[in-house]
Amino acid sequence: MKIKTTLINICCLTLLLVAGLPVAQETASGDHVKVRWLAPDTFRQGMRETVGFYFEVDPGWHVYWRNAGDSGAAPRFDMEAQGASLGPIEWPFPTRLRVEHLTNLGYSGNVAYLFQLLPDKRTQEVILHADLEWLVCKVDCIPGFATMSLVRPVAEQAAWPATDLALRNYFANRLPGGESESPWQPVSISARGSEHITLQLSGNRSDEIPSIFPVNGDLYSASEPEVQREDEILLYKFKRMPGSEISESSDFVITDSSRAWKVSAPSYLKGELRRARPLYGFYFCQHLLPVSY
Repeated sequence: MKIKTTLINICCLTLLLVAGLPVAQETASGDHVKVRWLAPDTFRQGMRETVGFYFEVDPGWHVYWRNAGDSGAAPRFDMEAQGASLGPIEWPFPTRLRVEHLTNLGYSGNVAYLFQLLPDKRTQEVILHADLEWLVCKVDCIPGFATMSLVRPVAEQAAWPATDLALRNYFANRLPGGESESPWQPVSISARGSEHITLQLSGNRSDEIPSIFPVNGDLYSASEPEVQREDEILLYKFKRMPGSEISESSDFVITDSSRAWKVSAPSYLKGELRRARPLYGFYFCQHLLPVSY
């Protein structure tokens, strides 16, 4: 009888210990959103991988880009890793989303937020922990919160589920490339008065007008800018956010709807030329003569 009681106690203790062990939470869900990892079954030792979070969003709802626009909020990812080093979140190029009188920047439908992961030398396992926050909107918005984790071995070869690898590659191709790769090059940004800012681009695609998205939502309105063409020059006239100050340069994402590039445009401030090359007599005169703004 004493042996039987002892065995029962041992079994109960074992169950309690197992129940207390951390379990990898590889998926999460909230109202109108499901989230899961995009990651290989096995990481390759010494090889950098692009991995991320895949958001499945109900039709008619949307989540946000890094600059969310007039309303909404970008998702937040607080990540920790054991056995690996992580890069920052990388954002596929967005679209403009009209919500009544507002313009938001984000993704209508499914999207993957990606980042780089490099396994440590001689590690046999990668463990990730992430706290997530997001906002999903239609007209009204609903916040979401989740804690996710991932445990994967490290071996001589990486192994991906075919479906997840295809999804990863699709969204990786929508990440902005470097400025040197862009067919459109920034020339300058300039402001007259307090209501508008003009971005000047030069390019060799005379038949195309790319979409452009400002990274700084505190300075630029998310609404569609007015566009004018002057030979090989494109002028984008953005609405300026009230009370904002122009910095020496501004970052933008340019896209032709299939690929994208991140560029940085220098500013003309108070008639002073900053790191830009003048293309017109107007800018030459502006550089020589004092101009009041």
